[in-house]
Amino acid sequence: MLKYNKGNDLYYECKMMQDIPCTIQFSDHAVKRLREREINEYVVYSDILQCEDDILDLRNKEEFVIINKEARYASVCCIRTNGRIYIDIITVINGNNIYTRKGTAKIMKLDKGEV
Repeated sequence: MLKYNKGNDLYYECKMMQDIPCTIQFSDHAVKRLREREINEYVVYSDILQCEDDILDLRNKEEFVIINKEARYASVCCIRTNGRIYIDIITVINGNNIYTRKGTAKIMKLDKGEV
């Protein structure tokens, strides 16, 4: 895992299953929400890796949500592909009652917090 910042955005470079290169990008908006809501970026990163099987089933430009019930937050993300995988974290939402918008491709629920 390689972490770096570009402007206000936060990026992680990693490999998913089958050695597929992956860039996980927290948008400026997502970084602000992480700080406001006191959600650890590494928990979000870990949740994405826990859901990689489901994520790899998605198509280019599909949005998905990962709900972490124990940590009481959700990540709203979008996948982009072109020989490698890009996961854009659009925002993070905290609380127990998390609603997703119509058209979200997949909702993944985790019952455990950090790995």
